[in-house]
Amino acid sequence: MLTSPTQRINIMSSLWYPSVKQAPLSMGGMGGLAGSTSFAQGVCVGEGGSNYYDGNDATQISGSGCTAFDFGGSSSFCIECYIMFKVDTFPSSYRSVWHRWGSGLGNIAQAHSYKFGDNDFGLACWFPGLSFTVSNIFNPYMDKWYHIAWVRSGTGTDQFRVYVNGTSVYQNTISQGGDSSNEPLSWGGRVDTSNYGSQQYMSNCRWVVGNSVYGTGSSTITVPTTSLTAVSGTKFLGMQSTTDANAGTAPANTTINTVRGAPTPSDTNPFCATFD
Repeated sequence: MLTSPTQRINIMSSLWYPSVKQAPLSMGGMGGLAGSTSFAQGVCVGEGGSNYYDGNDATQISGSGCTAFDFGGSSSFCIECYIMFKVDTFPSSYRSVWHRWGSGLGNIAQAHSYKFGDNDFGLACWFPGLSFTVSNIFNPYMDKWYHIAWVRSGTGTDQFRVYVNGTSVYQNTISQGGDSSNEPLSWGGRVDTSNYGSQQYMSNCRWVVGNSVYGTGSSTITVPTTSLTAVSGTKFLGMQSTTDANAGTAPANTTINTVRGAPTPSDTNPFCATFD
């Protein structure tokens, strides 16, 4: 009987596989920012699943119901996911995590991982009326799970924060109201161009409107250590299946589908029951 993920991976590595697309296997160590020890690092076969994106893949939620993703001028919101980057990229390179791309500034919201220099990895983000970059937040960069959360706990001054592994890395005010549109929401890669594709695992992606989920804007939050559930205001919850890349919950009158490439469902995820 295989008693551990390591045993399973070691045995699998000795088997021959046909030439088909599959997510790479590797074992990472411990590490990350403060708070990261609340969940597993490296490849973990535990609770639930993830999607692997090989740089040519994108998952999209589209349809008339996409107005449910609008932040609105007064709503709290929380966008979060677990992500494990697999390939280093050259400086000044955007790699999409999620995006909604509209025809005007009020309809733009997107987030990319970004390499500023040889050992400087961070985020580049656009929100209605606010764009910013945060450097030196993913170190080491690859083969580690990171929990990232974009949280607005109201529309007052400095009530918008970005958290990485439970620690606030950016704080500001989103003052521009309104983003009403039915623009699709996409994960893992931009669907309108291949220039922003990423090679990464993504797990437990959740989009919540009207609920900040993690409270009133403290400098730290508690990173969930089990699969996310649909809390009040959840509009999308996906990348939890081990067998279906397009499984998940989405608003009425929308469809979750693969619009570019073929994301690979996987049982690799950030949760391990044996991790302390």
